[in-house]
Amino acid sequence: MKFRAPREVGLCLRGRHIKGRYTTVNRYNLHSTVCYERPWIVSHLYGSSNLFSHCNSAHVKGSPLSCFLNEQELQAVRSKRITFCSKFEERVKVVLKPVKESSVSATGQSATGESPSGVPTSVECGTEQRATQFLSLQRYHQLARHKHSYVYDFEITSIGQLSEYEPGELVNVYFHNGEALGVGLVNRKSNLVVRIIDRDVRKSINDHFFIIKLYESVKRRFHFLYKDVHLCNWMYSLRVRNGINLYCKMVSSTSDGLPGLVVYSLGKDLYIRYDNLCIQRFRGIVEQELEAMFSPQNMFCKRIVSKKEKRAQQGKEYTFEAIKGDHSDVHPSEAQPCDVQHCEHGLTFYNNMCDTTYVPFHVENKRDRLFLRSISNGENVLCVNGNVGEYIISCASVAEAASNSRDAPGVSILLSECAKNANYVDQNVKRNGCGQVMCLYREDILDELNNMLMNNLRFELIIFNIKSNIVFRSNSYTSLYGKRYAASFKGVHKHLVCLADLLQEGGLLFVTAELSARDYHQFLNIVKCVFERKKRTLSIVYENACSVEDSILCNDQTTWYLRSIGQIKVYPIGGKMDSPEFLKIELERVKSDYENELSVDHVMPKTQFDYACMLICSSDLKNIQLASSLLHELLLINYNRIDCLYQLAIAHMKLRDYKKAKNYLNALLKMDARNSNALALKSLLFDLISSDGLIGALLVALTACGIYLSFKSFKFF
Repeated sequence: MKFRAPREVGLCLRGRHIKGRYTTVNRYNLHSTVCYERPWIVSHLYGSSNLFSHCNSAHVKGSPLSCFLNEQELQAVRSKRITFCSKFEERVKVVLKPVKESSVSATGQSATGESPSGVPTSVECGTEQRATQFLSLQRYHQLARHKHSYVYDFEITSIGQLSEYEPGELVNVYFHNGEALGVGLVNRKSNLVVRIIDRDVRKSINDHFFIIKLYESVKRRFHFLYKDVHLCNWMYSLRVRNGINLYCKMVSSTSDGLPGLVVYSLGKDLYIRYDNLCIQRFRGIVEQELEAMFSPQNMFCKRIVSKKEKRAQQGKEYTFEAIKGDHSDVHPSEAQPCDVQHCEHGLTFYNNMCDTTYVPFHVENKRDRLFLRSISNGENVLCVNGNVGEYIISCASVAEAASNSRDAPGVSILLSECAKNANYVDQNVKRNGCGQVMCLYREDILDELNNMLMNNLRFELIIFNIKSNIVFRSNSYTSLYGKRYAASFKGVHKHLVCLADLLQEGGLLFVTAELSARDYHQFLNIVKCVFERKKRTLSIVYENACSVEDSILCNDQTTWYLRSIGQIKVYPIGGKMDSPEFLKIELERVKSDYENELSVDHVMPKTQFDYACMLICSSDLKNIQLASSLLHELLLINYNRIDCLYQLAIAHMKLRDYKKAKNYLNALLKMDARNSNALALKSLLFDLISSDGLIGALLVALTACGIYLSFKSFKFF
């Protein structure tokens, strides 16, 4: 079976460069009516309009975002009632610790230590090293250059004085030398104590500040769709004519200058999510203005209630509220309370929003569904943990429409471990007329996959959502862009092994993963190890990153993504696996950087580490051996020992030197006994050892039998 060549997915719009603005077309990536905007750089984000500031801020560079609103829209903001006003003189003063100029060592690491994955080694090594008396020079540059908008608890002097203030209190933040950092929202109990919302400390913050942010967020979504967007006229059309249905993220937290606030427009409904306690202090202003702008029939809200804002409770740290609407006009057989309707490509999906432990539908994944529709051609499809059926129904609808693709459409099976989602899948299948889709609810997905394998079932397209198979532990680490939770990959490789056997030759495995960039690359290494073990070629033909959780804690596009990877696996012809083209290009680039530094006899440890990691991704054994020697050199100078040991273990596993790989993993676990990635890799290592052990024992037994039979036959003659 051969898939159709992927068509151009979505609607790509290009706009002319506007003089004096930072918003070029490269900063926008709009597909149809769903916004895939990249997070805007924070230096272009803060300090909105100065129209409502009661102080002289002429020395502060105005933000280019204020040009999104015209005079009519600004006049509409001025007419709004002011319920509070926070002036410069009334706000609390927060001072950061002094900068330690010698914090940058000769190896290129700061005193607090930052690994190439973005994790400070001080946090990984223990809390006793975390209580530093200085602010690292690197952190100072990140904050001063507006590349980071969060202040940690261990970076503030006299932090105990902030305990008397409620979450959401506005404060003025300064460096120790008196330089102003900006106005922020404080929550003493959180690891991220201060979130910067404006860079002008002398600005007065009132209701108009948050309303302007909301107006700019909405108008920015349509700035390149239409030449002249008059927000007031658009709001009037939306309220009166009520003929506009939008399905996109209207507010994207830090990317729009409102950290912790995420707003989805889902047709006639609004879904609001508050990801920190600070922004909830102003929820009355936000919800009232959103209702005035969109006039939704229903408004749903999910807000965090954990005082420390910890996200290791599988969604139980959130609570759900129905702010407006009761679905009284909907027939009970069609929808239940808190159901939200989503329409795309002529298909209709219903999903329930009240379940805080699981998010069954992602608007940002529309590009992925477009890609799958472009290659689907009536093949057999297996979907594992398929949410509410949006992926498999999108593929099945193409098979129904393409009557000339084959005589009869293939079989489509969805496996779900959530009973509520399985119920919604059955309802969505009936609504969209996809009779060939069959949903199976199973508590043990892995056992069902093994049953399919025993029955010799094969699929040409497998969609695997690994989110529900990843456990976020309660322990956390502090990265350059915020607080994260370590993801455990233990057991994921077992699902991948079964799926590799179920995949037909020449088929496609489509994987979606909600991971940080740090965990994503390590997960990709596990995927490669599994399929190299299966003697299958791994070629990534499609990769997409949706910023679904960047709104919680980060302001950079490289930190937290919903990654979607389309991977084609075919049996190799000559026995030697071919490297993907993108890997060759990236390897040449890193190799060039390494050789350039080597020519001047000064190779930076980070450059050598990156080069070694790229060599490990190669299937050439010589490259892997070279990577092992490079990593050994880094271990001798104590550079990033945890990551070096982890990469060395992967290298020796690919070299089939399992003894050394085990030694490296044991050394890593002695340093960090709860390292989830090392534990997952060790589990995979034991599977490889047991498999090779069985094969070796079988060969020894066959050899012994052969010798015995030869001896008996010789004795007989």
